[in-house]
Amino acid sequence: MEQQGIKLKGHYHVEIHDAKTGKLKRTYDYCNLIPTVGLTAFAAQMSGDNTTDVGDNLYIAVGSSTTAPALGDTQLGTEVTRKIVGSTAFSGAVATNAVFFAATEATGTHREFGMFGDGNATTASAAANSGILYSHVAANVTVAATETLTISFQLTFS
Repeated sequence: MEQQGIKLKGHYHVEIHDAKTGKLKRTYDYCNLIPTVGLTAFAAQMSGDNTTDVGDNLYIAVGSSTTAPALGDTQLGTEVTRKIVGSTAFSGAVATNAVFFAATEATGTHREFGMFGDGNATTASAAANSGILYSHVAANVTVAATETLTISFQLTFS
Protein backbone atom coordinates (compact mmCIF):
# COMPACT_ATOMS: atom_id res chain seq x y z
CA MET A 1 0.00 0.00 0.00
CA GLU A 2 1.31 3.44 -0.92
CA GLN A 3 1.66 5.91 1.96
CA GLN A 4 0.23 9.34 1.33
CA GLY A 5 0.17 12.53 3.36
CA ILE A 6 -1.50 15.84 2.64
CA LYS A 7 0.46 19.04 2.34
CA LEU A 8 -0.94 22.57 2.10
CA LYS A 9 0.99 25.33 0.39
CA GLY A 10 -0.21 28.90 0.16
CA HIS A 11 0.95 31.60 -2.24
CA TYR A 12 0.04 35.28 -2.54
CA HIS A 13 0.29 37.15 -5.83
CA VAL A 14 -0.07 40.92 -5.48
CA GLU A 15 -0.60 43.44 -8.27
CA ILE A 16 -0.50 47.23 -8.08
CA HIS A 17 -2.16 49.09 -10.97
CA ASP A 18 -2.49 52.75 -11.86
CA ALA A 19 -6.09 53.64 -10.95
CA LYS A 20 -6.61 55.89 -13.99
CA THR A 21 -4.96 53.90 -16.77
CA GLY A 22 -5.18 50.38 -15.35
CA LYS A 23 -1.51 49.89 -16.26
CA LEU A 24 0.29 47.28 -14.16
CA LYS A 25 2.97 49.04 -12.10
CA ARG A 26 4.36 46.37 -9.74
CA THR A 27 3.89 42.72 -8.76
CA TYR A 28 4.93 40.79 -5.67
CA ASP A 29 4.85 37.10 -4.79
CA TYR A 30 4.97 35.61 -1.30
CA CYS A 31 4.72 32.11 0.16
CA ASN A 32 2.71 31.98 3.35
CA LEU A 33 2.28 30.23 6.67
CA ILE A 34 -0.89 28.26 7.48
CA PRO A 35 -1.39 28.82 11.22
CA THR A 36 -2.40 26.01 13.57
CA VAL A 37 -5.88 27.53 13.99
CA GLY A 38 -6.42 27.21 10.22
CA LEU A 39 -5.16 23.63 10.11
CA THR A 40 -7.44 22.77 13.04
CA ALA A 41 -10.45 24.22 11.22
CA PHE A 42 -9.63 22.14 8.11
CA ALA A 43 -9.40 19.00 10.27
CA ALA A 44 -12.70 19.78 12.01
CA GLN A 45 -14.36 20.23 8.61
CA MET A 46 -13.14 16.84 7.41
CA SER A 47 -14.34 15.11 10.59
CA GLY A 48 -17.75 16.79 10.56
CA ASP A 49 -16.98 18.27 14.00
CA ASN A 50 -17.83 21.83 13.06
CA THR A 51 -20.79 24.17 13.05
CA THR A 52 -19.67 26.53 10.28
CA ASP A 53 -18.28 25.44 6.91
CA VAL A 54 -14.65 26.17 6.09
CA GLY A 55 -14.29 28.29 2.97
CA ASP A 56 -17.49 30.26 3.40
CA ASN A 57 -17.43 34.01 3.88
CA LEU A 58 -13.75 34.61 3.00
CA TYR A 59 -11.93 37.91 3.57
CA ILE A 60 -8.41 39.03 2.69
CA ALA A 61 -6.89 41.54 5.09
CA VAL A 62 -3.82 43.76 5.03
CA GLY A 63 -1.86 44.84 8.07
CA SER A 64 1.10 46.91 9.18
CA SER A 65 2.92 44.70 11.71
CA THR A 66 6.50 43.68 10.96
CA THR A 67 6.40 40.75 13.40
CA ALA A 68 7.09 37.48 11.58
CA PRO A 69 4.06 35.19 11.13
CA ALA A 70 4.02 32.24 13.57
CA LEU A 71 2.09 28.97 13.82
CA GLY A 72 0.26 30.22 16.92
CA ASP A 73 -1.17 33.32 15.21
CA THR A 74 -4.95 33.77 15.31
CA GLN A 75 -5.03 37.24 13.74
CA LEU A 76 -2.75 39.69 11.97
CA GLY A 77 -0.34 41.65 14.14
CA THR A 78 -2.03 44.95 13.25
CA GLU A 79 -4.93 44.64 10.83
CA VAL A 80 -5.54 47.82 8.79
CA THR A 81 -8.38 46.85 6.47
CA ARG A 82 -10.06 43.83 4.92
CA LYS A 83 -12.43 43.08 2.10
CA ILE A 84 -14.60 40.13 1.21
CA VAL A 85 -13.18 37.89 -1.50
CA GLY A 86 -14.61 38.96 -4.86
CA SER A 87 -13.64 35.99 -7.00
CA THR A 88 -13.01 32.32 -6.33
CA ALA A 89 -11.96 29.44 -8.55
CA PHE A 90 -10.45 26.01 -8.35
CA SER A 91 -8.61 23.77 -10.76
CA GLY A 92 -7.53 20.33 -9.70
CA ALA A 93 -6.17 20.63 -6.17
CA VAL A 94 -5.64 24.41 -6.28
CA ALA A 95 -8.12 26.93 -4.85
CA THR A 96 -7.73 30.60 -5.79
CA ASN A 97 -9.35 33.54 -3.98
CA ALA A 98 -8.88 37.17 -4.97
CA VAL A 99 -9.84 40.60 -3.72
CA PHE A 100 -9.67 44.03 -5.37
CA PHE A 101 -9.09 47.24 -3.41
CA ALA A 102 -9.97 50.38 -5.38
CA ALA A 103 -7.85 53.55 -5.13
CA THR A 104 -7.79 54.91 -1.55
CA GLU A 105 -9.26 51.69 -0.03
CA ALA A 106 -5.88 50.25 0.97
CA THR A 107 -3.30 53.02 0.79
CA GLY A 108 -0.10 52.83 2.81
CA THR A 109 2.66 50.31 3.41
CA HIS A 110 1.36 46.81 4.06
CA ARG A 111 3.71 44.49 5.92
CA GLU A 112 1.39 41.49 6.25
CA PHE A 113 -1.57 39.81 4.55
CA GLY A 114 -4.00 37.25 5.86
CA MET A 115 -7.02 35.31 4.71
CA PHE A 116 -9.90 34.87 7.14
CA GLY A 117 -13.08 32.86 6.88
CA ASP A 118 -15.74 30.94 8.70
CA GLY A 119 -14.79 27.76 10.49
CA ASN A 120 -15.73 25.68 13.50
CA ALA A 121 -18.05 27.98 15.49
CA THR A 122 -16.41 31.20 14.27
CA THR A 123 -17.81 33.59 11.66
CA ALA A 124 -15.78 36.09 9.63
CA SER A 125 -17.12 39.56 8.92
CA ALA A 126 -15.91 42.97 7.77
CA ALA A 127 -14.77 43.61 11.37
CA ALA A 128 -11.04 43.40 12.00
CA ASN A 129 -9.75 40.16 13.54
CA SER A 130 -13.01 38.26 12.96
CA GLY A 131 -13.05 34.69 11.70
CA ILE A 132 -10.42 31.96 11.46
CA LEU A 133 -6.99 32.98 10.20
CA TYR A 134 -6.28 30.52 7.37
CA SER A 135 -3.16 32.19 6.04
CA HIS A 136 -0.60 34.72 7.26
CA VAL A 137 2.34 36.13 5.31
CA ALA A 138 4.95 38.83 5.82
CA ALA A 139 5.08 41.36 2.98
CA ASN A 140 6.34 44.78 2.01
CA VAL A 141 3.92 46.46 -0.39
CA THR A 142 3.27 50.19 -0.64
CA VAL A 143 0.07 51.42 -2.31
CA ALA A 144 -0.45 55.10 -3.20
CA ALA A 145 -3.87 56.77 -3.24
CA THR A 146 -3.70 56.76 -7.05
CA GLU A 147 -3.19 52.98 -7.23
CA THR A 148 -5.36 49.89 -6.93
CA LEU A 149 -4.40 46.69 -5.15
CA THR A 150 -5.32 43.16 -6.22
CA ILE A 151 -4.39 40.26 -3.93
CA SER A 152 -4.77 36.67 -5.10
CA PHE A 153 -4.29 33.77 -2.70
CA GLN A 154 -3.74 30.24 -3.99
CA LEU A 155 -3.95 27.22 -1.72
CA THR A 156 -2.52 24.03 -3.15
CA PHE A 157 -3.34 20.62 -1.69
CA SER A 158 -0.73 18.00 -2.51
